This record gives sequence, structure tokens and C-alpha cells, in this order.
Amino acid sequence: MSAEKLEAVYLVDRQFFLHLKETESGFQYEAFHRNDKKENYSGMLTWEDLLESRIASPLAAARVAACEEIGLEGQEVAKVSLLSLLPYPQSEIRRRSLQEPASLPSHDIRFIDSRYKELFRIPDGGTIQVDYPDRHFAAKCSYIDDYHTQVGNNVYHICQFAEILERGGGTCRPEPELDRDTAAWQLGSQNYLTVERSLSGWAYHLYDQGFQPVAAGEVGGLETSILEARDQAMEQCRLSSRNRELTDYDREEFHRREFMSQDKIEKWDEVNGNMGNNGRLEAFLDSAGENYAILQLRDIEETRMERFSSLRMLERMDMEVNIDHYEVVYIAPLPVYTNRPAFLESVFEKFNLDRPEDFKGHSLSVSDIVAIHKNGAVSCYYCDSTCFQELPGLLSENYLKNAEMQLEDDYGMIDGVVNNGAKDRKEKAAKDKAEKPSVVEQLKNQPHCEVRKKSTIKYAEQER
Repeated sequence: MSAEKLEAVYLVDRQFFLHLKETESGFQYEAFHRNDKKENYSGMLTWEDLLESRIASPLAAARVAACEEIGLEGQEVAKVSLLSLLPYPQSEIRRRSLQEPASLPSHDIRFIDSRYKELFRIPDGGTIQVDYPDRHFAAKCSYIDDYHTQVGNNVYHICQFAEILERGGGTCRPEPELDRDTAAWQLGSQNYLTVERSLSGWAYHLYDQGFQPVAAGEVGGLETSILEARDQAMEQCRLSSRNRELTDYDREEFHRREFMSQDKIEKWDEVNGNMGNNGRLEAFLDSAGENYAILQLRDIEETRMERFSSLRMLERMDMEVNIDHYEVVYIAPLPVYTNRPAFLESVFEKFNLDRPEDFKGHSLSVSDIVAIHKNGAVSCYYCDSTCFQELPGLLSENYLKNAEMQLEDDYGMIDGVVNNGAKDRKEKAAKDKAEKPSVVEQLKNQPHCEVRKKSTIKYAEQER
């Protein structure tokens, strides 16, 4: 069965309707002035005509090429409903409505003014741009019936929505297309979403209001527009009803802020200084109760080879688990359990299939660590390819080292005793390194773990 042909109608510069339809040899187009029901332009763009375009999306490339042939500026282009061309007698849409009605959508969403004058139509599930004097945002719309639509989280009569806009000095229009490879949006008041072109489609990252990572994944394909990719990402994250406000996107700024809480962001912005990231770890280790924590690798260049790597892969790369490369993304009270491996597997399943709302990381996956604080002791378990592997002494030793680094007046003397005077440090360090087995060597002496059962869980490394 052949793939569905691409087709769209665009409102260009708020003056022309441009209809594009894919054929075997390329795209045919027709254009109509909005206030003139007669056809103004028509033509054909072959695949050869589009070969030199640097635009990945065939539909977007055809749209740009058609505007150039017609002589339209194309400063603002917005996708509207195919049914927008029903009143135009010479349009193919009008012909198909009479001869092939099944080839057209059965409904769309009308927007009117308070006097019932039609302003524009968008497809069911399309988005509008709402402009007030002091703010601008886009909202997804869903068809209810011919007189009602859902805009964001609310359902309105189409005339009621028009009156609300007019009372506030606002207007609405179809959301303009973005011809970009990267963009970012604020989603409501609680999240930020970034979308970037990848080799096969689009990569997205979702952050909370403190720029802590919440989710990441891949959506769409080469033919997908950046707005379509954004909407697909929001649907995956169950945020489709959120308003979306285009915001400035500085990739380095987003990644710098990714590991900062809101109060630390404000302090950084105020003094442009350094910040520590040990607060949550210290809170976990110093807690009087019994808790467990999830640690995930920071998304920085130093962890690129470690991310989603099994212990065997780390060994082949001559690398060790480095706790300094991790951050705590979740802490919770430790439930009562009798079987630790079963508890760890339940954590794995929970943070893949039923993640808590306050969980700030990606789906639990290979290279993540589950730390358990119980009976005054801390044990760490590495999420390996098939099961969890214990990492003896990983966190407790490192925490002691961090505390000592802050108090030791002789930084070369990190040995577990604060301010204990000078020693032959090089000799001791060499001896300790020779005596201390690697994490992989320690694991070889542990009992073989039960292989994780296959499931339908979508792992984080597949999402990214």
C-alpha cells in the first residue's frame, strides 16, 4: 500500500491561499487571493525542481519554491484547513467536495469575530496564535462540533471565544510556520521544550521550570515540520493541552541551567559565579530515615561515552563508574521489602511505566544508579543491561572524599581523616590503587543476578 500523499493549504502573508498536493512527479499548486474567488496562479513543481533545496521537508520545500515562482514574499505562512478553499469555485478542493467528498476532512474548526464574520479555519488538532498587547502564545484546538471548540484546556462557543478576545484587546490567527532547525517553547508556566533537527527527524528535551530535565526523545521524520515535531513531543509527554510560547533558545544556556534549581539560577544570574550540585545528595545521605534515590548521568560532554553504557562496555573502554558524573534526580521514602532484587526491578518498572509527577529524570535505564539508604548504610546498584549490579562502597567513599575536600588544609591528603598531617602521598596512593580492585573485578565475585524479564518498556536510550 502506497504512503498517503502530502497535501496542505497555507495562508501566505495573510493575503493568499496556497494549495499544495503531492503527485507522482512532484507537487502541483494553485493559489487564490483571499478576497478574490478567482484562481490567480497554478503550476507544477517536479522533484527535480526541488533537488537543490536545502529544506529537509518536501512539503516545506515545495511551499517555498511555489512562493518564489508566484512572486509571494512568504514572510508569514500558516497552515489552514483544506476546507478553506470550498468557497473558491475554481479550486480543486471545491471540485473534490462535489466528486470525491471522502477525500476531504469531514470537519474543521471555524474562528469568527463577535459579529459571526468568518476569519479563518484550521484543521482539527491545529494550533492558533493568540496575540494580546502584553503576551503572545499558541494553543492547540480540538473540534467539538460546528459551534464549539476546545482551545487549550477550555471549551468555548466560537462566538464566546471571539468576545473574550475582543474584550481583552486580543486577536487570533493560524499559528505561523517556523523554518528553523532548532526552537524552544515555554509550555504553560511549568515546563520548557526544546526541539532540534537530528539525522532522522527531530530530538526533543523537556525541562521543568527550574531547567531540570524531565524527558527526552525522538519524534517525526525528515518530512515533519518543526511545529509538527513539537506537537508530537508534547503528545508523548502528555502536555498537548498546554499553551506554548515561543522563547529565545540559547542551547548552551539551556544545558548550563539544566542542572540548577531555580534559586541557584537566580544566584548564578546575579553574580555569574559557580554553584555546587551536592545539596540533594547530602540531603539523601544525611537523612535520619530510610530512603532511596535515583542518580543519572549529567548530560555533559564528559559523560557522552558513559551514558547508557553497560558495565561490560565501560570495562572495554577502560572506564570506571564515576559518581562525580552523576546527579540525584529523585529521592523517596524506602518502602518495606523482603527481596532486594525484586524491589529494584519494581523501581525499574515504576520509573518506566508509571513515573511519578515529581520525577525529574528520563526513564530509568542502563547506566542509572539506584541508591538505598537503610539502617545507616548506603548501597548503590547499577542498572546494567539485564539486571542491577551492586557497586560496593561507591557512594559512601566518595561522600567522605567530598566532605574531606572541603575541610582538608592539605588537598593532597585525601585519605579519610581530616587534617591528619603530611605523609608520603604518592606512595600511599600507588599502594591503594594497586590493592583496590576495580568495580568490574568486584562484580565478578558477586553472585549472578537474575536476568530482567523482557517487557514493552520504552527505554530512555531509545527515546533520546
